[in-house]
Amino acid sequence: MIERLTTEDPHLAEGHYLRLAQRRDLPAHAVVVHDSTGLLADARYRLDPDWPGAPREQVPERYRRMWATPPDGWTGPTPEQLRGLIASIDMSGAEVARRIGVAPRQWRRWLADPKAGQSRIPYPAWVTALRVTGWLPADEHV
Repeated sequence: MIERLTTEDPHLAEGHYLRLAQRRDLPAHAVVVHDSTGLLADARYRLDPDWPGAPREQVPERYRRMWATPPDGWTGPTPEQLRGLIASIDMSGAEVARRIGVAPRQWRRWLADPKAGQSRIPYPAWVTALRVTGWLPADEHV
């Protein structure tokens, strides 16, 4: 199966990527993102649950942003990746914020451009957000 999405909206692209990577019923291949604009990091996520290599995300920059643990160089998702997470589910950002135990205002701060002096989402909040949105099942680890 090949499914292709062409869009100039980085949030839509991130959301589509996460929706496809989250599926467990697809054949053992990969979900790939290629961005010719440079706004998003390219991605290649292995869907095969028996993938012998770790991690499933094969692009080092994306792995560091989304899946690494802090000692392994985790840098945190970009605002586009946070918006993509929300675009991939049936919840609002405010609802995700409440479920992970922060004020919606804090979630909006994490969505701000980090160049504007706003902080990135902390690792425990990110993993909790992945879990409450259903992206990361309880029996899987990052």
